[in-house]
Amino acid sequence: MGQSIRVFIADADPNQRIAFRAVFEFSEDITIVGEAMEATATLAQVRTLQPDVLVLNPLLPKRKAHVLLRELQQQVPKTRILLLAAEWRDCLHNATPLQGVAGYLLCSAPREELRMAIRILYHGGEVKPFALMRSTPNDFSRFAMPGWLAIFLGKVTQGRFGAPLRERLLGRSLIAR
Repeated sequence: MGQSIRVFIADADPNQRIAFRAVFEFSEDITIVGEAMEATATLAQVRTLQPDVLVLNPLLPKRKAHVLLRELQQQVPKTRILLLAAEWRDCLHNATPLQGVAGYLLCSAPREELRMAIRILYHGGEVKPFALMRSTPNDFSRFAMPGWLAIFLGKVTQGRFGAPLRERLLGRSLIAR
């Protein structure tokens, strides 16, 4: 197998962090490199560890989300941020794409959706459900599927991820040729 995706978890709730670890425990391509329960520790550890993806609850203590996101974007611009919140309004209120957030999911998202979101971010994609979009991005919106998947498939068919990922998906018949 190729290189493992390095993930850092930042959530104040210890039970939520345990649940996230359980999600990735059997994923051969995803490795948890660290975790923190407050914003100051998150910034320090992410700066040191340089993970590929940061799974971040925007309601961390010790710093407002928009301040933390700005600092993360300035200090670790290559780390992709997946914002995980209990409700969509937490995502809307606490972050914008300008603050470096590449993906949004609800904490209640199915496990496979979380793993897929991390893989998408790692490969340069975005995970933005229709609840957070201003306009319909492509033809996939008419199908019954999660909004982030429709956006991802639209970008793949437009060639935004490059040939290798597109060919892997086409080869697995996830999208029509």
